[in-house]
Amino acid sequence: MQSSNLDWILDSGATKHVSGMSNEFASYTPHPCTHKEMIRTANGTSCLVKGVGTVQCTPSIGLSSVLYVPSFPVNLISISSLFDHMDCRVSFDHYNCLIQERQSGKKLGIGIRRDGLWYMDRRDTSETVCHVLATTVSEKEAKVLFLHCQLGHISFETMDQMFPTELSKVDKSKLYVMTVSMKNIQGHLMSAGGSEVYYPLR
Repeated sequence: MQSSNLDWILDSGATKHVSGMSNEFASYTPHPCTHKEMIRTANGTSCLVKGVGTVQCTPSIGLSSVLYVPSFPVNLISISSLFDHMDCRVSFDHYNCLIQERQSGKKLGIGIRRDGLWYMDRRDTSETVCHVLATTVSEKEAKVLFLHCQLGHISFETMDQMFPTELSKVDKSKLYVMTVSMKNIQGHLMSAGGSEVYYPLR
């Protein structure tokens, strides 16, 4: 079995989810030897599809119809396939990609921009961090902090445009200090074994 050491990349150009890691699959159906489905990579290389299955990418995002391609160098999340199988919307700003339920606006996941690509954040510590900090701040600050977490840690400048009334009631400079504290607490939780961090192969 292969170990999972690849990030999942959000790709608006991919038509299907693809993984090269066998142990990412929660369920899997191998193709028969006579099945010769191929996919073509960005550099023109053709790769054989060995099977199809489901992947629990994050606690809130399950991917279906994921192609298993052993020679594939990355894991891809097809944004168009997300739309087809989940009632969601995906929005981008300069640093983050936010995936939400379309009706309720509930955050399902976030992507982090790195080296020009959008990587799915598979960590599940953000809500814990928000709850920890909320016990140390005022009710108004806690409300803004929870909004910040639920919206995938978008910038406070963007939040100021979306929720001008709520943001006008708090000290924005204090919010920036709180986000630094969030990163420190999250780093402590991660080092304590709360979640696993994934980095791309280079």
